[in-house]
Formats: sequence, C-alpha cells, structure tokens
Amino acid sequence: MKIYRPDPKLIDLFTNIKSISHMDYFKVRFIHKDSWYKNNRSFILQELLPAIKPPLHVWRAVVEGYLTDVMFDECHVLDDTIYYETVIPHRLYGFEQVMCDGSSLVPDVAYKWGKIKDPWAVGHDLICMTNRYHLCDVYGKKWSRSQADKMYRDGWYSQHNYIVGTLWWFGLVIGSWIPWNIKANCKPECKEFINNNVPLCKECRIKYSLGKYDPSIICLKCINLWNSGVE
Repeated sequence: MKIYRPDPKLIDLFTNIKSISHMDYFKVRFIHKDSWYKNNRSFILQELLPAIKPPLHVWRAVVEGYLTDVMFDECHVLDDTIYYETVIPHRLYGFEQVMCDGSSLVPDVAYKWGKIKDPWAVGHDLICMTNRYHLCDVYGKKWSRSQADKMYRDGWYSQHNYIVGTLWWFGLVIGSWIPWNIKANCKPECKEFINNNVPLCKECRIKYSLGKYDPSIICLKCINLWNSGVE
C-alpha cells in the first residue's frame, strides 16, 4: 500500500480560497447514502471549507486529510463502515474513502445537509494514523493527542456547533487514546509513505509547477481523476 502525502505548498493554496457561497447553501446537498463512500474532495476543499473558514490549524489538517491518496497493491474487501466494496489495486482512492470511518461511534451530523463523513474526523483520523508510524504532518509538526482532539473540537466550533462539538470532544478526551495508541500494522498491506504528492490532473499540475494554479477554479478533469482514481 502506498500513501501519497500532499505537497504542503498545495495545502497552503487550498487554505486561502475565498468563499463563493454561504454554508447554508449546502443544505441537503448530498441525499444519497452512497455519498458516504465517494470522494468528496472537491466539495469539501473548494466549496464547504472556504464557506466555513475554520481556524488555520484545523483547515490545514483537514486539507491534508482530503489531499492524501491511497493506492493498494492487491485486492481487498474493507470494513463496510469505511468502504462498501472491494478496492481495486493500482488505482488511487482518497484517504477519506478507504481509511476513515468518520466520527467513530457517534453519528456524523456535522453536516445535516449531507450524508458525508465529518471533515474534522477525516483530519483527526489522518493525524492518528501518522502518529502510529511516528510521523509528523507534512509541515513537520508532531501532534499530541490533546492537540488532535482540540483540532476536531475547533472544527465543530467554527461552524457554530458548540454543544455537539463539546460533547464529541469530551468523548475523544475519554476514548481517543485507543486509536492513538494502536501500533503500526501491515493490514491490509504494509504502508509506504510518499511525500510531496500533487494530486491534480496533468494540466493543473503544469499550472501548479509554474505558480499559476488557482484551487478556487473547479476543474472537471481533476474531479474525474479524484472520482475514478486514474488519469
């Protein structure tokens, strides 16, 4: 299994997008159950987060989670809480799709307007995974468990869900030591981490290399790449 970690400069671009909509615009955006299993990268990074504008430490952590790609070497049937079918080897999946189960043990209700995983949980799950392998984030920051839990809480607060955010955060304070202390493993495959990945279509990668890439412009070729896993 290869885990492609995004270039921090690309994360910086995605955390500086000006909002084009108010977050209430997104009510009932995703009504189908299979939205849970799909790659929601474009919606989260290019529309929802710019509308919410979470604190920078939250925004960066969530963007890193959504820009992280996973490629399997062999076929696997994953836990149905994460992915509902056999993953195809040698194609890219978003970390969100295949290695994140949303807000564990509690309903993902951060987005009452959609059946998708809580973005704050995607960021938190990525931090927990990298901790197991004694890795920093792509900026070189080594997160503590309390910092990771606080990031999750601050994401809820940024969308004014103070009661839910506090309750869910309190649950993490009690129970997050379990996923935090899980030892690194090779299930379903041993993991190889690859840094400075740029998960964009060929044309956007060229623009990115020239310093001309604008993440606020929604590119259909990038969306197709993110959805299909092949360019």
